[in-house]
Amino acid sequence: MAFRRINTLFIFDSFTQASADTTRHFGGTGLGLAICKKLIELQGGTISVESEPSMGSTFRFALTFGVAEKGVQGASAEVPESFTGLEGKKILVAEDNKINFFVANKFLIGWGISVTHAENGQIALDILEKENFDLILMDLHMPVMDGIEATRIIRKSNDTRIKDIPIVALTAAIMSESHDKIEDLKINDYVLKTF
Repeated sequence: MAFRRINTLFIFDSFTQASADTTRHFGGTGLGLAICKKLIELQGGTISVESEPSMGSTFRFALTFGVAEKGVQGASAEVPESFTGLEGKKILVAEDNKINFFVANKFLIGWGISVTHAENGQIALDILEKENFDLILMDLHMPVMDGIEATRIIRKSNDTRIKDIPIVALTAAIMSESHDKIEDLKINDYVLKTF
């Protein structure tokens, strides 16, 4: 099947998505492709896309790397960070993007943490009613119920077990259009994607 080349003038711009209701249905802020393009360009590369509506897209990038001389060694290895003390902790990860969850889950499980996944804020609230957690990693932009509304409900809970749980927001841009909405939420901290 042949894809047609589309105008890439806008697709790699920040906050540009195929349709206005994409964020409402699927979540996300429209920064992923802009970040990819910037990273590739910073390394002297190029990125392009071929796409057919309702059929799919193919993204290609080109980077040139040098070959290290034989026998050349890099800087001495640093002492790895220690994550002792995290073993056995329970974290609820509210994240609708499967790739973002995969990355977070890989790290957390590697550190000995027990991870539970919720694909949106409503599912996160349902899980919180049944289980105890040490921390919530909360994506702010999700379908059905976003992380902002879910956090607001958690903080208004009459159950201190739920109300006082630490919440770390997962976000692509802290100072984006969401800043005014999240100022009063008592979120404990923020982690920028991809962390």
